[in-house]
Amino acid sequence: MTITGGGLDGPYRVFKFHFHWGANSSRGSEHRVDDKSFPMEMHVVSYKAAYNNYTNALNYVDGVAVLASFFEIAGTEHATFAKVVARLPEVRKESSDVPIDVFNLLDLMPAERSKYYRYLGSLTTPECFEAVIWTVFQQTIKISEAQVSAFRTLTEGKLVNETFPLIDNFRPVQPLGGRQVRATPVSTCSFCGLALSAELVLLSHLLFAFLLE
Repeated sequence: MTITGGGLDGPYRVFKFHFHWGANSSRGSEHRVDDKSFPMEMHVVSYKAAYNNYTNALNYVDGVAVLASFFEIAGTEHATFAKVVARLPEVRKESSDVPIDVFNLLDLMPAERSKYYRYLGSLTTPECFEAVIWTVFQQTIKISEAQVSAFRTLTEGKLVNETFPLIDNFRPVQPLGGRQVRATPVSTCSFCGLALSAELVLLSHLLFAFLLE
């Protein structure tokens, strides 16, 4: 699967996707909008195809593109997300290999993908390589409280009998450090992620296209 458009220079190959969540639904996301946190955030991680592989791409400032999506609590369950949640009881230790029912990744992302925030930053986990083009979608994904709560039943550790709860696996927001945060189209949000004082600049209205190889 590849990602193109949205101002990205060339195709990016999808490498993995993962989730961040909190101990309760007042927190969990790695970005904030108007100082608001969300209970969960999903990252679709891709690397620039021209750099051949993910490891090599980490050496370049434009090596990695991450699409970030916020999850928000609603009254009904998300049908596609349910396929992931259904397998969580089988994940009993680190590096568990559990099959899940096939689904289209686009069905787990916002339907409106032309409105997003953009900045250049780093991975949020060690070694925190400064190699990421971040795209944070404005539209949220609606899930139920039960669905996000299922992730809080997971435990950390390599052994089956370890019972440390796997919660709050997100990095706190960081200072902008001179970075510029852009938005398309112009938003009234004061931002959104690294800091609240970021100036919003209009980007060209470009759509992301997701193509199956």
